[in-house]
Amino acid sequence: MDSSCEPAAEVPSKQTLLVSKTPETWHITISLYRLFNPKVVYEAVVKSRFPAAFLDPVMQLTGNPLDLQIAARKAVDRAARNTMITKSLPMEFLVSVSPRTQISDSLRTFGFRPADKFVLVVWLHSAPSPPQAELDKLLAVMKGNGEEVSLEKLSELRDMTKIANYYKFDILGPKPDGKEKAKEWTELLIDFVTSQIATKQ
Repeated sequence: MDSSCEPAAEVPSKQTLLVSKTPETWHITISLYRLFNPKVVYEAVVKSRFPAAFLDPVMQLTGNPLDLQIAARKAVDRAARNTMITKSLPMEFLVSVSPRTQISDSLRTFGFRPADKFVLVVWLHSAPSPPQAELDKLLAVMKGNGEEVSLEKLSELRDMTKIANYYKFDILGPKPDGKEKAKEWTELLIDFVTSQIATKQ
């Protein structure tokens, strides 16, 4: 859709969520980008070391913002206690999303790759919004290489079956075909994934 046909204010392109108030206030801000030159963007992201996690939207959990909030809270808490298992807060967040502890597995499963057509950006910030200088820097990277799109697009990109397989959600078997049963299966998957993230040590 041509974004020039609609006022930008009507497109929910960002969402900011409170993560923690103690011992310090932290937020996450979520935004989604469609990429025209993903390799160029990937190389710039690796080089620039933004204070954000760059995720594959296909594995962006289940669409429950609570998943991202819990993962961010775990990362922030470990940073406050000096018990991080990675070298940066965004990477700690990425590991917190995964039910496993290997950094390489978290990167391979949830991380942004050079061939991805979309990327979900999760900024972690103690101020009410991400640093403007960093936002401007990402905007410069995206100029001609990508565009911010509505977060509503996430529902089209997510692969719930792939997510279920990764989190070993096999209690009810594969996703059923019937609309009502499929809805019930999805709701149970959402609860299961949230529980897995919340209880991971």
